[in-house]
Amino acid sequence: MQGINEYNETPPDGYEYMMLDVTATLIESETEDYAWLVNGMQFNFIGGDGSPYEWTSVVVEPDFSGEVFAGGSIEGKVVNMVKKDDPILLVLEDGNWDNVFFATK
Repeated sequence: MQGINEYNETPPDGYEYMMLDVTATLIESETEDYAWLVNGMQFNFIGGDGSPYEWTSVVVEPDFSGEVFAGGSIEGKVVNMVKKDDPILLVLEDGNWDNVFFATK
């Protein structure tokens, strides 16, 4: 990660960065001028014991953040530091208490 940005931390022993390529599409919205605001900090990395990982600030390109209008898509990377070999569950918090869960490999 330091090759991407010199200020990215080196993970301590037993930890690594998990980087995920994310694509989100807004299929429909209430109005045409409604923009869905998204960013990587809406994702939580949940460890195998059910506990969320503390968010690690990491600079990556392309960052997953921006506005999406109906029919549009956004792509980017979501990254956090996790324990090696921990089965991670990724959770998107959408702000409406309708969280979306994703398995990772």
